[in-house]
Amino acid sequence: SSGINAEYGDCFDCHRPLTHRAKELHAHLFCHSCYDTKEISVCAACKKPIEGRAVSALEKKWHPEHFVCGHCERPFAGERFYEHGTMAYCELHYRKLFGDPCFYCCKSAADE
Repeated sequence: SSGINAEYGDCFDCHRPLTHRAKELHAHLFCHSCYDTKEISVCAACKKPIEGRAVSALEKKWHPEHFVCGHCERPFAGERFYEHGTMAYCELHYRKLFGDPCFYCCKSAADE
């Protein structure tokens, strides 16, 4: 058995028959080779492709629901976050752990 099965259909890009290794992106199926050519953002938390909305922070991309406080793990949901090292924190936990943040850059005065 070659792994090719008619139930998978054809690749959206190259139109070759798909195997069980087909990947879905934006509601289309692609063969492994064509899928690898797509510029796909990967969530820094779950390591899965991001389709639709993404959060760009800390030089990474995240599913909005996976961009969370490094202490309480509550999603920021568009609220302000505070950086310390490579982590993001909600205001409450940033203050508890590191003191008052700089009003302008949202980083600890101790980091400067």
